[in-house]
Amino acid sequence: MEENASPPVPGLIALAEESVEAPPLLEPAPPRSFWDRHPRLRAVGLATLFMIGYIAVEILLGFTFRPWVEASAVLFPLSGDRLLLSRVATLPFVLGYALLFRGWIERRPAASLGLVWPISSTSGRRPIFRQALWASLLTFGFLAVWLGGAELGGDLAILGWSPAVAPGGLEAHDLGALALLLVGFLIQGGLEELVLRGGLYGSLRRGISPFGAAVASSGIFALAHAGNPGFTIASGINTFLAGVLVCALFERTGSLWAPTFVHGVWNFAIGGLLSLPVSGYEIFRLLEARLSGPVAWTGGSYGPEGSWVMVPMLGVAIALVLRPKPRGGPEAGPPL
Repeated sequence: MEENASPPVPGLIALAEESVEAPPLLEPAPPRSFWDRHPRLRAVGLATLFMIGYIAVEILLGFTFRPWVEASAVLFPLSGDRLLLSRVATLPFVLGYALLFRGWIERRPAASLGLVWPISSTSGRRPIFRQALWASLLTFGFLAVWLGGAELGGDLAILGWSPAVAPGGLEAHDLGALALLLVGFLIQGGLEELVLRGGLYGSLRRGISPFGAAVASSGIFALAHAGNPGFTIASGINTFLAGVLVCALFERTGSLWAPTFVHGVWNFAIGGLLSLPVSGYEIFRLLEARLSGPVAWTGGSYGPEGSWVMVPMLGVAIALVLRPKPRGGPEAGPPL
């Protein structure tokens, strides 16, 4: 039997040796860091660190610019104007801090702050101008609807030109002042959106849901207004809902442009055109107006943001912005 066995084939022996050859050992994966294993904790920690640094920057800038702001009282007698002026002056420093923190600490690009041009799915259009147009028009429309509701329980009386405009009536320098006021409010709105939406919301968004990030950042937004003159529960709720609304706009459009336009145009329309307090502050205004009636309807000394009429309106606005959008990515058009 052994004599009849066929000799082994060399090729088959080689294949057999290759088949039993042990696979190469894989290098063990490097151990994940604590922060990689806890993304939520990392996001909350970075957001907290960002806000602590921002508060430190604000305190330092406050002491630096305080003498200059106090000296400007000769030209800007209203406290709201001086506050707006100080916010405009601090923008370059706050922007530098936000860019430094996002790039050096978080290792993320500036685009993650929302500092990008709006995206348009339609060629040949300018989405930045579209957003400026629809955000402004819808903001004016929202204010007009609130005014109609407030008139049901109150009364808006126009007494004439404001003391800043009278006695000579409306002149070119008054229109120039209004234009500067609009630019100032756009800058101030952009600064707050950069910090609270681009910075705080953007950091939280990396580790928690958009809903949780919007609630947290909007809560801080409302607390930041708690020290304003005439602050009430209604104004706190409205400020919180307004924060959720601009978070939804930021999430939907992918940039800070729409939130900035809504924020800045809203403050300008309330104070400069409608001549009512802006979050408790009086500013340079076109008209001398008085809105009388129950505080629940008019907002009292805090302005429209202290009115309970605005609570359901903001709820409807948030629902409209959060409606399902068509497929194909962020849209630059209006949410309505």
